[in-house]
Amino acid sequence: MNTSECMDHSENGSAFLKKSDLIWTIFANIITITAAVLIGLFMPALTDYETYAGYRGYTLFVAYVQFVQLGFVNGMSLRYGNLDKNKLPAGLFRSYTRFLILSQFFIILLAAPVLYAAKGFKLTPFLFVILTILPDNMRLYYGAVYANTGRFKENALCQIIYRLSLLICFAALFITKKNGWIYYLGCTLILNLLSFLTYILVDPSLTFGRAARERGFFSEVKENIRRGAPVMFGEQLGILMLGADSMFALFLFDSRQFSFYSFAVYVVVTAYTVLNAANAVIFPYLKRLDKKDMGSRYSILKKMSLGMFIISVPCFIPARLLINRFMGNYAGALPYLDILMFTLLFRLLGEMACANAMKAMDMEKEFFYSNLAACILAFAADALAYALWKDLRMIAAASVLVYAVWFFICDMKIRRRLQKI
Repeated sequence: MNTSECMDHSENGSAFLKKSDLIWTIFANIITITAAVLIGLFMPALTDYETYAGYRGYTLFVAYVQFVQLGFVNGMSLRYGNLDKNKLPAGLFRSYTRFLILSQFFIILLAAPVLYAAKGFKLTPFLFVILTILPDNMRLYYGAVYANTGRFKENALCQIIYRLSLLICFAALFITKKNGWIYYLGCTLILNLLSFLTYILVDPSLTFGRAARERGFFSEVKENIRRGAPVMFGEQLGILMLGADSMFALFLFDSRQFSFYSFAVYVVVTAYTVLNAANAVIFPYLKRLDKKDMGSRYSILKKMSLGMFIISVPCFIPARLLINRFMGNYAGALPYLDILMFTLLFRLLGEMACANAMKAMDMEKEFFYSNLAACILAFAADALAYALWKDLRMIAAASVLVYAVWFFICDMKIRRRLQKI
């Protein structure tokens, strides 16, 4: 591919990570957390169990829509994640953009009618998951390009606009006392589409203009998928492993119990989001490091993860008090929260330290096999817990054990690789 034509308005590559970038990233995470907390607190308090269960079911499965981009975005990041904006092959990336838009739209055209007919032409949360494929994967693509090239401000700005819009729309639904998950999922879908357009408008040069038309383009696409597929499948397996217990709760227990369990998961995920505020800058930073410095940085990330968890533990006490005081209907979530809070430690270690280090050191296959093993173990452990006790608390305990095993597997592989550097 011709790399002579490059994006304009470049930033200085020597100043990849500036204080302003970190501030914008943290601010975007604060907005994200605020929106998540407010929506997460008000939705179960102001809607019925069916509405909340439908919305949480959607959020559980929408995490898997990245599967259908087949690792294309991940491979693009691995291959070009160390380049600044002025060094990106502009024509090639415009072709990437158009290829991804068309491919994701085609997948929706194939999948939506099949699901719609299979469900007897009834609207379900799964239909909204399918319709989210295009905007969600395009947001992933643009966000990756922005982050990899050090444009954290632009990426943060798009996230802020989306989260504030979501908060405003959900607040309007709460005020008007709309019950029914279809209102919330319809609103989410529309805002996802608008967020996709926002990413385009922030940097039109990534989408519009002369695109590469060389015969080798599909070889480039194939190479992105070849490099990125193990990482993407590994990430999806990791998400599947993280969501295995929630799936058991969704399919094997009633809406009320699933609402309790998913609310406990939501509290832990919110805590993780707070602690993981600057994670977006870690991979592109590690990608630019000399390999000999990776060991010390990885050790620092593990210590940071442990320190963050220790600091967070006392915060679960006021969380319990607030739930008891203001959300008595969801006090049933507390027994699950007492157990699931320990998954926070291993999620921080596994995602902030291990996942970033493995991707930065081109350990795509090791990342995939580690997550595959953990995913299989998660479903086996949860199935065994259900068969023996039929108690969601035991399924939660099994999840903590699986998270711990997942981290130790990844850590062992990373330490072996570091010994060879």
